[in-house]
Amino acid sequence: MSTAVLEREQVEFRPAPGGGAAASADVAGSPAAEKAGGDTLFSSRDRHVFLAVYVAALLLLLLIVLAMRLAHPAAFGWGQKLMNIPLAAAGIGALLLSAAAAGVAAPLTRVGAARGAAMALLVAFLGCGAFVAVTLIDRDAKSAYGIRPGERFKPNERYVARAFGVKLPKKKPVYVPTVAVAENAPAARSIDAINGRRLFLGTCAGCHGPDANGMPGQGKSLIESEYVKSKSDVEMLKFVQVGRQPWDPLNTTRVQMPPRGGNPTLVDADLNDVVAYLRTLQNRGGTADSAASGEKKTAASGPTLAVGGAGSAAEPVFIEKSVIPPAPAGPNGMGADYFTAACKPRWAAPADAVSFADTYYLLTSCQALQAGVLAAAALALAVLAWRNRLDATRPQAVVALAALTGMAALFWLVTAPLTYFV
Repeated sequence: MSTAVLEREQVEFRPAPGGGAAASADVAGSPAAEKAGGDTLFSSRDRHVFLAVYVAALLLLLLIVLAMRLAHPAAFGWGQKLMNIPLAAAGIGALLLSAAAAGVAAPLTRVGAARGAAMALLVAFLGCGAFVAVTLIDRDAKSAYGIRPGERFKPNERYVARAFGVKLPKKKPVYVPTVAVAENAPAARSIDAINGRRLFLGTCAGCHGPDANGMPGQGKSLIESEYVKSKSDVEMLKFVQVGRQPWDPLNTTRVQMPPRGGNPTLVDADLNDVVAYLRTLQNRGGTADSAASGEKKTAASGPTLAVGGAGSAAEPVFIEKSVIPPAPAGPNGMGADYFTAACKPRWAAPADAVSFADTYYLLTSCQALQAGVLAAAALALAVLAWRNRLDATRPQAVVALAALTGMAALFWLVTAPLTYFV
């Protein structure tokens, strides 16, 4: 007979001085009895230390979430519109189910119902696994639309607008027709800057001024604009075709530039004439009268302009003078910042929106890791219980699983509203 067996027999059958059941219970619960019978894998002190570290980690994570929530209210208010509430509720339900199943498995283990305990532990495993799956699905959906932590945070505008209840129109590609020119085909229409001047005064001058030097609070100067100077004629044509919306980051005035200047009757050839007229203003120093000498260019002539003769004077254009007195100056609050905020769409991400993404990924990563470890422990205990390897006198592992799963569910009940609801 081995020394371990002799020691166990001595612990179990040594008579106590006082006799009775109390003495037997003291002996059975002594450290020697625990060591001999293998009643627990860890001592009581080890379990207390582990529990203290576990609770401290959860409290630290909770404090981080609270601090980020208080420091960035606008970011969290914006980000909560993107949260999938049904998935969050499903995750909470899965954790609660797992904790309840583990709690049922503990008394079944004590009474020796091995198969019943195994089934309850299997349900606990499935609950934790479901929480991990739900969390990964939610994270993958956010990542696919640019809601990522750190420098990878580039939210998709259509996805964010849809979360705010706005359906943006689909962007249609700019169609530039290509025409195959036959050998004996007639020459392409000339680009006429004189016609461009007439069209500019009738369509564009209301915002950019009759001399294209801009209007206060409206369009910018097209003569001094570095954007116009840096673009080719083809690029300018494409720009005028589609215009620019107030919320476009490149729109510094926050004033809408409508497609085709707000005149849908203008065809591409007319827009080419307007661009040619702007080039003459830039080349002549920005005076509208200098463009009235009749410059023309053809599609094949390139950027240079041929100056017309003496008989190519432009037709006079009469602009009615307004008799309405100018409106009084508005209050100081109607400045550039006011118009910037007024033109900003309500689904636009605040400057610190990435802080919400960082907090969301930190919280879900910790919870998914915790639930994954609990799922692995539940599966291991379920296998032991099914094989009758889980001793009825040692249910501490099942009780610990139930306690940890319950704490994980409670923690998610506290932190999820801070990210999803509040």
